[in-house]
Amino acid sequence: MRNVFFCLFTLCLGIITYAQGSNKGFEEGFAVLASGDTLKGGIKFKSGDEIKDRITIKISEEEKRTIKASELKSFIAGNETYITYKLDEGVVFLKELAYGAIELYELQIPYSQGGADTYKYEMYYRKHGETSLTLIKQGSWKKQIAELIADNAALAHQVEKGKVKLDELPTVIKNYNAQKE
Repeated sequence: MRNVFFCLFTLCLGIITYAQGSNKGFEEGFAVLASGDTLKGGIKFKSGDEIKDRITIKISEEEKRTIKASELKSFIAGNETYITYKLDEGVVFLKELAYGAIELYELQIPYSQGGADTYKYEMYYRKHGETSLTLIKQGSWKKQIAELIADNAALAHQVEKGKVKLDELPTVIKNYNAQKE
């Protein structure tokens, strides 16, 4: 009798482990293709921390589809939204950091430093309704953003006087957008 329970326990544990492993790395979401069609399912777009130039959509247990950035408009995986945009490097995924009157995006760029792979990040913005993005320049970003949000004197002053760090910029833009609604 003990052997029967042990066998059943082992079988159930194996099934549970397999079922969890089959969705490993996939996050629920959907993708909007360049054609306008939408695909829903599990989305895998990262390898470790690196964002790739393609995504894999697991539509069902039997069907997976790999789609290049150039074939997509956007996708949502979990709580994160990504758009595609054509830069000099080709079509890339940009992570949406803020959306509203001002849209803020981040690009992840892999590079090697001292033999180790690492990443640098660039931020881009555009006013809602515009199609082209503007790079936020590392050396002069405070002046650039202060001019962008000049119609909100309090926020512009905080940015210009150095009371905001670059990694806090998404929060500042979200606050700005909330006041514009």
